[in-house]
Amino acid sequence: SRVISSHPELAVFRYTEEALQAEADIAGQRPPLTASLDAENVLGTGGSAGVRGAERYVSLASVLERGDKRGARPAVADRSINALALVREGRRLDLLAEVARRYLAAAAMEAQAFIWATAVERRERALEAAASRVAAGGAPESVRLTAMAAAVAARGVERAGRAATLDTTR
Repeated sequence: SRVISSHPELAVFRYTEEALQAEADIAGQRPPLTASLDAENVLGTGGSAGVRGAERYVSLASVLERGDKRGARPAVADRSINALALVREGRRLDLLAEVARRYLAAAAMEAQAFIWATAVERRERALEAAASRVAAGGAPESVRLTAMAAAVAARGVERAGRAATLDTTR
């Protein structure tokens, strides 16, 4: 849906997953080799003064890993990626539920507005019919007044309902 493809909270998960995938790639690599060059007594005295009398050392070092640590690091990174996928899916479902809730609320408001409009329309038709009967002498004036009160009440309920609907959507 459009919400899933464009919601900023879900976009964060994509970038986080890319970062975790990069960490997983790094975790699968061997420990680096380190080369170093050391020089001692470069500024010696007398006959050992200068570069010729200096002691130089070259070393090459790496970390020795015992057990299956190299295999365990990518497994830990994969678990982090899987945990992120679960969190992302939970948030995605929460967003879809919120969209569905809002859609149903809008549909219910629309249905309620239709019911109110129908009630007003029926009360006004009843008022017209009562007025016709009173004018023809087939009903007392109280019938027309009762129909008028019902029509006014229906309009009031419709206005109040629309006002309440506007307040809940803000």
